[in-house]
Amino acid sequence: MADSPGFAYVQPRLQARYAARPSDAEWRLLDASVDVEHYLQAARQTSLKPWMEHLGAETSARDIEAVFREEWAATVREAARWPPAAWAPAVAWLRWLPWLPAIAHVGAGGTPLTWLRRDARGTGDREAGSPATTPLRLPEALSDAGPAPESAWLDQWRQRLPDDGPWSEKLVALVEDHREAMATAGIPGSTLRLALAEALRRFFRRSAGGPGALFSWLLLAGADAERLRYGLLRLRLVPRLPEAASWD
Repeated sequence: MADSPGFAYVQPRLQARYAARPSDAEWRLLDASVDVEHYLQAARQTSLKPWMEHLGAETSARDIEAVFREEWAATVREAARWPPAAWAPAVAWLRWLPWLPAIAHVGAGGTPLTWLRRDARGTGDREAGSPATTPLRLPEALSDAGPAPESAWLDQWRQRLPDDGPWSEKLVALVEDHREAMATAGIPGSTLRLALAEALRRFFRRSAGGPGALFSWLLLAGADAERLRYGLLRLRLVPRLPEAASWD
């Protein structure tokens, strides 16, 4: 898509966020952490610090997951304010991406997950490791989607796009290729996620000045958060596991 005047104003903000992403050296320092406290300290020295604000050394795995869901929702809410107003609904719809696996689990007949209809929301006085919660209402298009909410999510996203030109098809194809590889390739998930991040970086650079830059940056921010989440949960659930010392 040609550069959009509205998105031309968004691009400098995206470039700043993109440039602030953790360096390879910072990721190596995180990966070398021997316990949760060291991991949190290292992460707070990077641009990922906001994701750590409500986490402590004793935060449970369940609450870590809740905090990451909320921080992702906050990231999406902020980004939805940047582009022209007509694009805000499509941006805001990305908020539901982390819920899709759990929705699929329930849709396939799995035991309902107690957190699925709860949403960690800041109340202004929550302490580290103790996220406050309020009831969450899932969109009917997702809660009634059965075992394949991804298709329902994608249909709804496309409906919200003011322009669903070639850029959106290319971005969807990129993510679909990743999902297929995760399901069939027999390659470690961490390796495939690094490949996805590299593909998103290329897409971001090619899409400068248009909507593709905003959506690819959001997905890249989500990929970074997933990598951060993995490292933190690995130390929380299986502390000091030598063979898991590297995210690779």
